[in-house]
Amino acid sequence: AALTENEALIHMTAASMGEFTACLVRVPTEVIKARMQTSQVKMGLSETVAAIWSEPFTGSSTKPAGIAGLYRGFSITLLREIPFSMIQFP
Repeated sequence: AALTENEALIHMTAASMGEFTACLVRVPTEVIKARMQTSQVKMGLSETVAAIWSEPFTGSSTKPAGIAGLYRGFSITLLREIPFSMIQFP
């Protein structure tokens, strides 16, 4: 019985790690896609990434977001995806 419990934990851990890795690609892709779809000015991919990169990360900051701008919503996406993958994959 202990082996079965450990096996389920291993599968859940692997699913969580896989989801984390997938989110490293998925979140920036979604941020760029959403910006391109909602922008009032038609911009290409490179212009969109540059705009996200240079805008402030928070409303009160003047410092450019940089790569953090591409990962807006990363933590909340993990909070949604990891429990789902832990239930779905084992």
